[in-house]
Amino acid sequence: YTQKALEFNGNNLYNRARNELNIGTTFQVLGNYKKTEEYYLKALKTAKSANKNERLIALIQFEMARLKSDLKEYKSANYYYDLALTHFETVNDLLMMAELNNSLGKTNHERSAYNLAIKNFTKALELSKSINSPSTEAHANYHLGLTYLKTKDYKNATSYLLRAQEAFRGLQYTNM
Repeated sequence: YTQKALEFNGNNLYNRARNELNIGTTFQVLGNYKKTEEYYLKALKTAKSANKNERLIALIQFEMARLKSDLKEYKSANYYYDLALTHFETVNDLLMMAELNNSLGKTNHERSAYNLAIKNFTKALELSKSINSPSTEAHANYHLGLTYLKTKDYKNATSYLLRAQEAFRGLQYTNM
């Protein structure tokens, strides 16, 4: 099926890169991380030759960063996060910049780099407020609260977790 999907696009490099990204994501769901990385790298190469579409390149780099973070390859994850952020900044995609900062914050939290995580979540919070993205803002508050708990700053932890609780209640969203 994957080969047919790629053949279907013919010379449309943008669609081919999107399909390669989607195939990589499918392999990730199936737990085949080697194939995931292979297709993400193919997608990145294809996207770079598809009129240098900055947003698509950033999306692929973002997915690669998340994959590397899931595999606990933090140095590589940070490399791809930085690349993706540069491309999102180029196209002024504030929502994706906020989402990326939330993901990077989770990676930094996971590797016990709490000060960096706080910096990332705070940036995500600022960006999400500036574009009125309640869901992204709620996630940033939630993860800030969890990170402050790890640093034993209970006052800030309580404050951010209560803000997150209120925000999620407003969204009628329970999956944090």
